Amino acid sequence: MSDRVTTWPAARQAYYSHHAACGQCQAARAASTTQQRCPEGLALWDTYNQAGDPPHFLWAARAQRLKKP
Repeated sequence: MSDRVTTWPAARQAYYSHHAACGQCQAARAASTTQQRCPEGLALWDTYNQAGDPPHFLWAARAQRLKKP
């Protein structure tokens, strides 16, 4: 199993656990143009986004690579 497959669920779980308990991060999700995540939530969100595509989307990344000349 690649690191991406094992890292993505951990990053997702860390962010969503925080989000469930943080009113500021919940507000940022509801009104992303006017609200910002708290510093901890922003760091977790960035890590989550940098963890790569969700494991169930790996087929899409593979398809994109095959299309490149």
